[in-house]
Amino acid sequence: MKDMYQRLAHTRLGHSIFSALKMPIPPQLDRQQTEAVFFKGNLVLGAAPQAELLPALCHTIARKPHILTYNIGDIIGASDIKKATKRYKIPLIPYQSNQADPVQFKAMVFDASGIHTTQDFHYLFDFFQPLIKKLAMNGRVLLLARTPHTCTPAQATAQTALIGFIRSLAKEVGKQGATVQLIQADYGVELPLLEGPIRFLLSPKSAYISGQVIHISAAQQTVFPHNAKPLRGKHALVTGAARGVGAAIARTLAKAGAQVICLDLPDTVENLSAIAEEIAGEPLLLDITAPRAAQQIVDMLRELSCDIDILVHNAGITRDKTLANMTKPQWNATVSVNLTACEQITHALLEHQLIASGGRVICIASVSGIAGNFGQTNYATSKAGLLGFVTAMTPLLQSQNITINAIAPGFIETEMTQQLPTFVKEIGRRFNSLKQSGLPIDVAEAVTFLAEPSSAGLQGNVLRVCGQNLLGA
Repeated sequence: MKDMYQRLAHTRLGHSIFSALKMPIPPQLDRQQTEAVFFKGNLVLGAAPQAELLPALCHTIARKPHILTYNIGDIIGASDIKKATKRYKIPLIPYQSNQADPVQFKAMVFDASGIHTTQDFHYLFDFFQPLIKKLAMNGRVLLLARTPHTCTPAQATAQTALIGFIRSLAKEVGKQGATVQLIQADYGVELPLLEGPIRFLLSPKSAYISGQVIHISAAQQTVFPHNAKPLRGKHALVTGAARGVGAAIARTLAKAGAQVICLDLPDTVENLSAIAEEIAGEPLLLDITAPRAAQQIVDMLRELSCDIDILVHNAGITRDKTLANMTKPQWNATVSVNLTACEQITHALLEHQLIASGGRVICIASVSGIAGNFGQTNYATSKAGLLGFVTAMTPLLQSQNITINAIAPGFIETEMTQQLPTFVKEIGRRFNSLKQSGLPIDVAEAVTFLAEPSSAGLQGNVLRVCGQNLLGA
């Protein structure tokens, strides 16, 4: 899909005109991802005293020749950093902040788990204030912290405050294509459960995600593969797979090794068959709102003699009208496709024990379900309900060793958004910290991240893939 504004902004003439008029110039996001290297560049570490999560970070970056790791002189927390890096045999380069120094950092990671009271906030300032101007284009800022509800009241207050810090900083560095995230880990979460989220958030795969909080809880653990095919041997079902975001999800899951069942409406037969053939998947032509749709999916899985490891509820429609002008069929169709069918399919697969232990349920919601949107009472209701479904199902699925999480995309370039009036499209594209729309691959990479074995500790999360959309942020 074309964003002509962004293309013009990066021509020599367009850049000059936009700069003179003080119009936003969207950064060019680095979405390129080689399979062998998840991160390449200079990384600088910081920590509050008694930091507890540094080993997880050091384990993740250990023995990666593409990463040069720095620390800041004698800053508080340096002894913890030296201890952790020595344990994992990571060469540590001392760095004294100097504005004239040409060194730039592709990533800045701060272990804030040692912040126990609000009086400890100066550690954040002491680390980031001298360094933030050294953050490279498409850089990554990542904070590691504790989940507030697992802390003492004083520490919970301080750890919650970090959310405001990362969301504000994300808005300051977004013009560079840089992102800022926060990982909150429960006490008792062990190292392997942190490695997958750290890898994802430092990589180009998270290019359109910023200002987000990822919560990691304790989970059954195994050896997590970090290779080009982490989903090898897994079976996935993706609804709405014939085009746009759904097709990107199917392709990306297949690239990661999954065998994908591509589901969409009968009138999408040409597109759906092409997608399924391209990825060596299985097409399933079905209206998910039909009375026996859930049972038909059950019957097909039994015919194929397979359980589902990854269930992606992607199918969705819009029937936008103000409530005063909306018809009952427009209301009912939107709720049925976007929400009711998701409930019915999930419950049917659970009832027939067709979601495997260690399975993943991933619901594609929307920022409209978080913030609401003019002319979308039906759509926002259905997507907010989907978020409620994730919250309600979390305890039940957790007891069955199945995770459920939601992704809330912002403005993504698809055939559906192309139909919007130009003015509305431009607002949607620019109304975020990165000043641009997302691409279907951005949502697909997030889905694949949640589907991977190393995301076993993510349960009940809502991950916004929206460039830090200013609505509901």
